[in-house]
Amino acid sequence: MWVILNEASFASLRVNLPPRSSIKTESDAVVTMSSNIQVSGHLSGGLVGSLFRALTTKESFFITIVKNTSPSRMGDVLLAPSEPGGICLVPINGMRDELMLTKGSFLACDNSVDVTTIVQRGVRNSLSSGTGFFLMKASGRGTIAMASYGSIHKYTLSSDETRMIDNGHLVAWTASMRYSTTLASSSVWGSISSGEGLMCRFEGPGVVYLQSHKPNQSDEDAKRRGRNGGGSPFAACFALLFVIVWILIFIWMNMNGGTVNWSSSTRGRGQYYNDGYDSYNHGYNSQYNSQRRRQNMGNNEF
Repeated sequence: MWVILNEASFASLRVNLPPRSSIKTESDAVVTMSSNIQVSGHLSGGLVGSLFRALTTKESFFITIVKNTSPSRMGDVLLAPSEPGGICLVPINGMRDELMLTKGSFLACDNSVDVTTIVQRGVRNSLSSGTGFFLMKASGRGTIAMASYGSIHKYTLSSDETRMIDNGHLVAWTASMRYSTTLASSSVWGSISSGEGLMCRFEGPGVVYLQSHKPNQSDEDAKRRGRNGGGSPFAACFALLFVIVWILIFIWMNMNGGTVNWSSSTRGRGQYYNDGYDSYNHGYNSQYNSQRRRQNMGNNEF
């Protein structure tokens, strides 16, 4: 059972876990948990997928698995987002309920829900909508918890309805919805003088989730550093490069029979040493024999 506490502002999320059940959460989201709960880091989508998510979104390199290890007792965990604001629970039941999430809005989900990173269609929307080139997509069946900066608001649009939304306030929307970026006013001067600039125009049917405030860029950077353990995602690039080098070495060894013939190399090195030793003995014996012959010749003359 998922319960939102203090829903209006500074919200937190309590999840009651049945025996042997688990959920997925964003890194560093756990506030407190019962004694029968265990947490572990997980590379969602493998090393490449996790690295791609960390570099292109404001999510962490690792996904946290929160599991109730008891075979009979209930467990609970309290979660909180890094930003002060609201939390929204959304049920996902198949393809028609798939969601597109903006960077930093994911908090937690059931194990049966998949959250992946995709490339957004349309360069114009990527550059001017405030959502960026990459989005997260939630699919499957289960519950997903989203967090916002400030309060979160839900708008359900019918098939003949459209809504203008200021860029930077988007949290999530139905994956099948279409949207475009346009001027807030009918004229350029009106858009500039009003301070609104560009807005996103969403077309129904579908559901759009908004946040009431925009976070500062410095706050966004601090949140990203904290969720990645205080380090840069480029550290993960070096880890990936290290793994790739070892994979190439492994492939090269397989192409060359899988092993290196150390015995033949040792025999060749030993033969080299033996040849040198024999050459040294031959030279020493020749010098010794020459000295003996000169000594014998001297004795005969005497």
